Amino acid sequence: ELADIQYSSFNNSVSVDLLSIYTGTIYPVGTPREPVNNFIDALDIASERGFSKINIIGNAIIDFGLDYSGKIFYGESITKSILTIDVAAQVSGCEFFNATIQGTLDGGSTIKECKIMNLDYVNGIVESCILNGTITLSGNAILLDCWDDLPNSTPTIDFNNTSSSLSMSNYNGQIFFKNKNSNESVIIDLNSGKITLENTVTAGTITIRGVGQVINNSVGATVDTTFLLNPSTITDSILDAQTSEHLISGSIGEAIVNSGLTTEQAKQLLLIFVNSL
Repeated sequence: ELADIQYSSFNNSVSVDLLSIYTGTIYPVGTPREPVNNFIDALDIASERGFSKINIIGNAIIDFGLDYSGKIFYGESITKSILTIDVAAQVSGCEFFNATIQGTLDGGSTIKECKIMNLDYVNGIVESCILNGTITLSGNAILLDCWDDLPNSTPTIDFNNTSSSLSMSNYNGQIFFKNKNSNESVIIDLNSGKITLENTVTAGTITIRGVGQVINNSVGATVDTTFLLNPSTITDSILDAQTSEHLISGSIGEAIVNSGLTTEQAKQLLLIFVNSL
C-alpha cells in the first residue's frame, strides 16, 4: 500500500514553492509538506504521478520555455500569489485559479477567480475575475461575471487589430476598448458600468445592452445601444414615441405635450424626473 499512501499525500497535485529548499523528484518532494522549488522537477513529478494540477505557494514566474500545456495552476489567493507567465512558456489550454495573473498566454485558456493585470493573447474564458490592466485579445474571448478594480485601475480590452471576437456577460464597472479594425462581433451585457470606445475602434458591430453608459469615440464601427438603459436613453425613448402615447388624462406625458416646451427643454425635464426615481 506504500504507493497508494504516497499518491494520496500529494493531494492530487504537485506543490511548488520557488523559495523552498527542496529539489528533485524523490518522494516526498512535491508534496505540501516538502514543496519543490522549480518547475522542471514539478513537471517531472506531475508526469510520473499522473497529475495535471499544480499548487503554487507564493509568487512564481512560469518560464524556462517549458511545456505546461493542459496544466491547472492554483495560487494561494489573489493577494498571496502573483503568477507571471513568460512569453517562452508553452501554456496552451492551461487553467488558472485564485491568483493574480500577468504575462503572455498561448490560447485556449481558462482564468477564474483571479485578478488580471497586463495579459497578452487572451483566447478562452475569463470568469469571476477582477480586471486591472490591459487584456490583449487573439481569437475568441468570453468574459463572465467580471468587474473592474476601481479606484485603482482603468481596465482595457485591446483587440490588437486582430480578428478577435468578444462576449462579456454581467460586467460591472468601467472598461475601455481599443485597436479594433476587424468585422468580428462584440456583445456586451452590462450589469452596471461604463464602456468607452476609443477612436482606434474602426470596424465591426458592437452591441451593448443592460444598464450603463457608452462613450462612443469609435470611427466606422456600428454601435448598437438599442437595449441599453440609462437616464439619457430612457428620455430619448419617451421623446421619440408618438404624441398619442402621452395623452392619458392627468399624466406627466400629457402635461409635457401641452406645455409648449421645446424638445430639449422636455428632455431636461425628463432627465430631472428619471434621476429622481
